[in-house]
Amino acid sequence: MGKYLFFDVDGTLFDPEIHIPDSTKEGFRRLRDNGHHLFISTGRTKCLLFSELLDLGFEGMICGSGTYMEHEGRELFRYEMPVDETVELMNTFHDNDMYIFAEGTELLFCDEYKPVAAPDLVRFIFNTDTTDFIRSSADPLLRVSKISGFSKTDDRDVSDVFRLLSEKYTCVMHGKNYIETIKPGFSKGQAILELSRRLGFDMNDTYAFGDSMNDLDMLRTVKYGVAMGNGNPDLLRAVSLHTDDFRNDGLYKGLKMMELI
Repeated sequence: MGKYLFFDVDGTLFDPEIHIPDSTKEGFRRLRDNGHHLFISTGRTKCLLFSELLDLGFEGMICGSGTYMEHEGRELFRYEMPVDETVELMNTFHDNDMYIFAEGTELLFCDEYKPVAAPDLVRFIFNTDTTDFIRSSADPLLRVSKISGFSKTDDRDVSDVFRLLSEKYTCVMHGKNYIETIKPGFSKGQAILELSRRLGFDMNDTYAFGDSMNDLDMLRTVKYGVAMGNGNPDLLRAVSLHTDDFRNDGLYKGLKMMELI
């Protein structure tokens, strides 16, 4: 009987320099041959998924850190922030001299900034096939699920903004200058539990792989949560199962370690 596997994207399946390792592609081929059920579970919203990733062959997806769920091409759930709350949160980032990515299911809203044009930066960071989905953060038709902010200089520590926003949102720091904010009540782990209720699979048959602190609840929710060797040090301390670094065939080695392939 196939198991239910959930995969983070960035730092687990993909990075912008080497993309998806050949070993990961081979691992997914073997997973499919073994009849496992494969799901994306990412902080990215759906508009930031790309063809090379989707070609791995997923049965479903959790996007936007649990704010969107899809199974076999059918949307099961989505959450969108009220526009007034979206504007308030964007203003908080702007008041603290930070740029924003406001991520929706179909569209990404971001600031105009220099020296790199917004579409070029998005294409590099997210490896998107197109940037037609990008809109200005000033667009009045804001339909977003989550908002991330990053400092205008690489060397600035935004921990003070993190503490401020954590009073109202679930926040994750990526490095010292990037903050991801999610509405409380949504997470990858909660989405997996909801999928289990809807699809009827046993949580004893669940596995997950991730590298970031926004993966912690997912790795704790499933029966077998595996942290990538390149993961956040706090994540590696919190999770007992580890595999090798992403760049050293870590995902493939993790699948072998768990006897999934």
